[in-house]
Amino acid sequence: FTEVGLVAYLLGIETPSQMARDPLRGHLFENLVVADAWKRRSHTGREPNLFFLRTDKGFEIDLLEVSGRETRPVEIKSAMTWRGEFASALKRFANIEAGCIRPTVVYDGDAIDFSDGVQAVNFRNYC
Repeated sequence: FTEVGLVAYLLGIETPSQMARDPLRGHLFENLVVADAWKRRSHTGREPNLFFLRTDKGFEIDLLEVSGRETRPVEIKSAMTWRGEFASALKRFANIEAGCIRPTVVYDGDAIDFSDGVQAVNFRNYC
C-alpha cells in the first residue's frame, strides 16, 4: 500500500490513540515516509532511485536515496524522543560507503544536527 490512511482504515484504526498503540505503527510510519519521498522525487521530475538495504547478517538501512554517485541513507523511526541508537546503522553505513552524504534519521521529534554529520529531522519537514 502507498496510502497509509487507507491501510489504517482497513485495519480499523479510527483514532490517534488507537494508532499510538497499534503494533503496526512503525511499519505504517515507515511506509508513509517512503511514499512521501517517492512522491517528492517523482513530482520534481527525477527518477525515484529509492532503495533499502538488508544483509543476510541483519544490517539494515530503511531508505537509500541515490543521486548520481551520492547516496543518502535514511533511518525511519516513529518515536517522538531521540535515542542515540537510531543513528548506529547510519554511522556504520557512512564508514563503508564512500558516496554517503547527509545520513538522516526521520522521526516524530525535534530537528537535531550532530557533530558526526548525522542529522535528525521531523517527518513533517523531510519531504
